[in-house]
Amino acid sequence: MAARRARSFWRRPTNQFLVALVAFVLCGWLSYYALSCVVSRWSTASGLVKLSDTPRPEPIVSGRVGSTGLRDESNAVTLQMLAAESQSATSQQKPEAKPLIDVPETSQTILKQANDLVRAQQPIGARKLLTNFLDQYGDHDACEPLWALAVQIGQETILSPKVFPDDPFCYTYRVKPGESLSQLAARCAVPHQFIAWINRISDPRRMRADQEIKLVRGPVNAAVTKHNLIIYLSLQNAPFAKYPVGLGKDGCTPLGSWLVEDRVKDPVYNDADTGKTYGQNDPENPTGGYWIRLKGLGGEAVGKTGFGIHGTIDPESIGKFMSRGCIRMQKADVAEVFDMLQPGASKVLTRP
Repeated sequence: MAARRARSFWRRPTNQFLVALVAFVLCGWLSYYALSCVVSRWSTASGLVKLSDTPRPEPIVSGRVGSTGLRDESNAVTLQMLAAESQSATSQQKPEAKPLIDVPETSQTILKQANDLVRAQQPIGARKLLTNFLDQYGDHDACEPLWALAVQIGQETILSPKVFPDDPFCYTYRVKPGESLSQLAARCAVPHQFIAWINRISDPRRMRADQEIKLVRGPVNAAVTKHNLIIYLSLQNAPFAKYPVGLGKDGCTPLGSWLVEDRVKDPVYNDADTGKTYGQNDPENPTGGYWIRLKGLGGEAVGKTGFGIHGTIDPESIGKFMSRGCIRMQKADVAEVFDMLQPGASKVLTRP
């Protein structure tokens, strides 16, 4: 019975075609499988491995360290390339390491280039060259000549009424009717005294409409270098003034960044140690008549309060580590700095 049905099934052309098609597909699959096995064994024996079977290189650059402390160049270059490939494949870019340079030697080169630009009457180009280098390596003692030249250029380009055409920080402005110096200074993120100082305006009330004055793109910031007890004042990052300071004994002035939170002239001072209160006009008031309150933002300064920049009644403490952590200045110096820093905008950086 089964044999009769099979013969009947096979006599139909359609069924013959379907059986032949199934047999063809099955034979093709078996041939592909057999060929894949042969190729796989051959590729393994020949040292050829699929990329998906290879563990990805970790983005770690390492190499042999010899007696000179330098990596073996042939090994280091290869591993750096592997690291770069891995980062590219995963779309994760690691921050570039700060290049290691010979600061004294490089600073001499930068100083020469800056002086050449000054002689070529390109002070803004010289200022930019210096500030870019000082932003990275300004803590180094070898940078003192660079700071000195940068301040000198800043006095000419920032503190004078002259506006240089290629200066991104300063520009000429024609006063409109009804505008006050305080309004203009607020747009510049600096105190109005600073704009008056630059323009040699002795009485802001006498500023008139259509008068051309010099405005700046602030704020003014400050950087304190602890190792030489100096504070530098900069328009954004372009230095234009420096003053000696006194800092905290036993290194208690925190390193980091600060925001100028407030300015108070002739403040009342409460001595936390003795409980004594010093009035505004008290000649023994330790603040010397000026208090610039700082709020810690970064580094060791985070969350710190009670620190500030102020004057002193002990001028011998300037240039020494004698304060409780605040930044002390001579009375005449802090009076000038007081008129430069804008609460809520100016930043102060305390560096090693």
